[in-house]
Amino acid sequence: MLALLLAGPSLLAQEPKPFSGETRVVATDVVVDVLKKETLLSGAREPRRQQGPEDFQLRIDGERVSVVGVEPPGSEAEPWSLVIYLDTTLHDTQELRWAAALLVEEAETLTSLGTVTVVEADPEPRTVVAPTRDADAVAQALSDWALEADGEGALVALREAVLDTGGEDLDPRDLVGLETALVRDRLDVFLIDLVEHLPATARRAVLPLGLGFDLQPEAFYGIASPPAEDATSLAALTRDLGRSLGAYGWVTLPLAAPLPENRAKTKPGLRIGKFRLGPGKDFGMWIRASYEEDRNPKKARAHYEVGVQQMKAGQTEDAVESFKKALFHFYGDPRTGKEQIRAYEALARALEALGDAEGARRAEEAARELAEHPKVLKRQQKEATKAKKAGAISGSSSGETAATTAGSELAETGAGSTADGSPPEPRSAGVTDIDPEAALDVLVSATAGFAVRNAEQLGEALESLGRRYRLTFPLEARYPGRLLELQVQPSDPAFAVTAPAFARSSTPEPVAAARLRRLLTSELPNEGGDLDAEVLEPGPEDSLAIARVALDLSPHARPGDALRLTYAQAGDDSRPRLHHLYLPAESSTTGAYTLELPRDEERPGLILLLDNLTTGTWAATILEP
Repeated sequence: MLALLLAGPSLLAQEPKPFSGETRVVATDVVVDVLKKETLLSGAREPRRQQGPEDFQLRIDGERVSVVGVEPPGSEAEPWSLVIYLDTTLHDTQELRWAAALLVEEAETLTSLGTVTVVEADPEPRTVVAPTRDADAVAQALSDWALEADGEGALVALREAVLDTGGEDLDPRDLVGLETALVRDRLDVFLIDLVEHLPATARRAVLPLGLGFDLQPEAFYGIASPPAEDATSLAALTRDLGRSLGAYGWVTLPLAAPLPENRAKTKPGLRIGKFRLGPGKDFGMWIRASYEEDRNPKKARAHYEVGVQQMKAGQTEDAVESFKKALFHFYGDPRTGKEQIRAYEALARALEALGDAEGARRAEEAARELAEHPKVLKRQQKEATKAKKAGAISGSSSGETAATTAGSELAETGAGSTADGSPPEPRSAGVTDIDPEAALDVLVSATAGFAVRNAEQLGEALESLGRRYRLTFPLEARYPGRLLELQVQPSDPAFAVTAPAFARSSTPEPVAAARLRRLLTSELPNEGGDLDAEVLEPGPEDSLAIARVALDLSPHARPGDALRLTYAQAGDDSRPRLHHLYLPAESSTTGAYTLELPRDEERPGLILLLDNLTTGTWAATILEP
């Protein structure tokens, strides 16, 4: 047997060494978007000449690789495999209905590109619509889902619960851990499902709904964000997710309702929480709002007091957000008129301190009008009550739908309409401050994707799929298990190429990590197969501080196969530390390996996952203390 003493933390920094056994060369495909630069500047979609292998320069980890095949776009190109992925865990159904309505309107375009699969993860993925080119079936399934779905997103519920308690007796680090674990689980489910259900086609794209989250939740809970090198942070997990999806050939087209800032240019006024201050019919400034969630004066007062303390501490930007939250919860309650005035005045001072003179002026004007015109408060209550009763989503067998949930309207050119025929807008980020923009940008940049926040962008995203080239190149598996940096450039500088950021020759580390975490945190069966492992009894000369684990590799490897062991010492930890160990080439020949670990009373359990990087198979086991 082979023995190796492993110091846990040091493994995090280890890089896989070149595989010393026989390496393989495989034909690999990558799908890229090609546009002429003058087309990018003009916004036109002019036809281009067909590109050949000589028109692309491709590098893997900086080394030039020849392009041996090119499939241009067009009617003869391989059809796309599209997956609409509905995750109902993180976000409430109001935002998901908004996105579903956009997709219903584009059902014909989606199915013209290729087959469409609809998957719902609630919480585990299940296929709602098998791969089909029937636009009516896709539209009907999305409409039915939007009608039946109902619930508050887990992220919203968690943050609302924190606000309800005022954060008393709660360690913010524990709260960040809860939110991180919640989001991490959904990302792991998403990645595993796409990896384990790869279409046979190289042209594959996923349109995820409901995966928006904060890259740095620490800001909401008032603590410092983890360092960039922290592999357990949401920023690192999102980066690894995007790189892995791109390496598997998935183009991501995530849909998320635009944030208030994205809509500020289309309508006048100042956005406050879930409503916008704007000119009214009778007054120069009054509150125009939509009822979107039950407002709570207790939360309003708590946010106001927090804002006052933040101003004293010099945290002016945070104070602005607190005063906005307070105003959101005060809205529609005539009993809180004086408190609203104080909140507007405090907001005005904070905005002025930040140099936002226009925002400060509007807030001051709102405070004056509340003081001078008591009818404004009655109008608030009337509008909030009216908006609460309004809105529904409807669908038909032809796929036509209108998503007008209570207090939400679709953006400018979005699908559906309000009762008066005006274009609807989606709900705003609101009190929970969940800002998905940064996370979505990470995903799309790594996968040559497109973030969708309105109907126009969805049309552009689908159009981009129709003009993509498929390139084929040889890939030598010298570093099995590692993500390989991919660069694709045009030979002609007049063109621009958008390509995924990474390629792979086998199962990358983030996929193994996701599988291991799911085994650790869920009660799902081990679908990869059982790994035979046991903890050996210490011998008379063995240190009691060391645990020796014997692995039987023979059922999972042939002589010469490349193997990687991923493991974590399991305990009560919301951010488990994972380690990746690339086994020596001779281990697949001997069929055995002994792992030596420091004993850890706080983490007595051990979970092991073995990847055969040559065959793509895996096996795992959990060793209880």
